Amino acid sequence: MAGTGERRQQWEDEEEDPDAPYIGGYSRNELQALPERQRDREYQKVTQVLATHLGYFRTCTLPVCRRAKACRGFLSDAQYEMGGYHSACPPCAGHGAPRHGEIIHFLTHLPQALAQQVEMELQALAHGNRNRGSDGKRR
Repeated sequence: MAGTGERRQQWEDEEEDPDAPYIGGYSRNELQALPERQRDREYQKVTQVLATHLGYFRTCTLPVCRRAKACRGFLSDAQYEMGGYHSACPPCAGHGAPRHGEIIHFLTHLPQALAQQVEMELQALAHGNRNRGSDGKRR
């Protein structure tokens, strides 16, 4: 079974244009050139959005996340040194990264979920527009 770094590298190698915008305004080449901790921080910014959507801020140990009602945490130096945290996930993913699987599952199903949501909204708009006249008022 491939390690986390190998899976990440495989995923990154699948992209066709390494100079196209990728994460945080960096291209894949620029991202790979960053020091490892800075690159991990860019990945954590992405997974913070997912962790927020999954509601991890509600049980987060960081007050800033609970107050913001959104994931705002980054792994600390101590957490990096201790090990056991997934370097691409915020601390709310947990020691031993028990929530990492949920984040990855959400990330891999996000395009499909977004497409379904957009389709539902378009259908609702189409249905709503049929009940309105040219002036935008209900008939």
